[in-house]
Amino acid sequence: ADRLTSVEENLATGLSSIFSSQLALGIAEEQSKLASDAKIKALQAQINPHFFFNAINTVSALMRTDVNKARASLLQLSTFFRSTLQGVRENEIPLRLECEHVNSYVSLEQTRFPNKYDITYDVRTDDQIKVPPFCLQVLVENAIKHAFIGCKEHNKIIIVVKQQKQMLKITVSDNG
Repeated sequence: ADRLTSVEENLATGLSSIFSSQLALGIAEEQSKLASDAKIKALQAQINPHFFFNAINTVSALMRTDVNKARASLLQLSTFFRSTLQGVRENEIPLRLECEHVNSYVSLEQTRFPNKYDITYDVRTDDQIKVPPFCLQVLVENAIKHAFIGCKEHNKIIIVVKQQKQMLKITVSDNG
């Protein structure tokens, strides 16, 4: 420090200030990203308790009338919760896994309300492309909960996934 000229000292002080600011900005950005990820994970981890209890009650009723169907429903429930747990841990999953998650959900709903819903997929992209977990399932769930009130049959949900330039366009439509 004794051998530095005042110009060199000012340069060193200025550089250290710049480096310090850049480090602080990097840390703040990382903290912000972690906070955003934590919020997303907390939302993804919220499983509708009514859905869970309805599924369990349906399986319980099926055990008295159709053991094979009860077993199949339990397997679908297991698949649904396994993919839910995976979705909580991951920021992106293959489209194929998201479709399997939707299929498990719809299968459980179909067990409660046979032949009430018809799901059609029109996937015009690689099914290994990465998507946010639950991006399809919440839209399908919304359609099932809100679009078909009072409709007992002929309820159609159409899922279209297609690549448009650098973006993925996902459309979930219904006839309710």
